[in-house]
Amino acid sequence: MKTDNIVAGVLFDFGGFLTTRPTPVTLSGHHDCSPMVDLIKEFALLRGVDINNPCIFDWQKLCGGEEE
Repeated sequence: MKTDNIVAGVLFDFGGFLTTRPTPVTLSGHHDCSPMVDLIKEFALLRGVDINNPCIFDWQKLCGGEEE
């Protein structure tokens, strides 16, 4: 399976996770980013993803969207 398809699936999964929250979340350039960081951490824990692994920052390179 292509990596970019996996990334797209994760984005849709995260969107579903966000839209089924019991409490509304407001995000913009005028809001504190810590609630989003908390949601990302919660989602990653739910899906068993280690967000402390430095390779998570290489996703664009892995998908062919950025060169070294």
